[in-house]
Amino acid sequence: MRVLIGAIITLAFLAMPSIAQKGMGGGKRHAMQEQKTDEQKKAAAKLEKDYKATLDSIPNKPYDPWGNIRDAPKPK
Repeated sequence: MRVLIGAIITLAFLAMPSIAQKGMGGGKRHAMQEQKTDEQKKAAAKLEKDYKATLDSIPNKPYDPWGNIRDAPKPK
């Protein structure tokens, strides 16, 4: 009995990936994403430009989380 239940569960797990692939709509979803209007393209370009500008505004220095805790080095 245990072997039969184990076999049924195994078959169910093997069938899950194929069900998931068919359940997402196949290639229809990908075709819908490719059709963008000029407004959507301009909005995406502006968003990308703003994102890059934000990244460029972040200072490029190493972060020291113990900076306020650690003693300052003593001058020689």
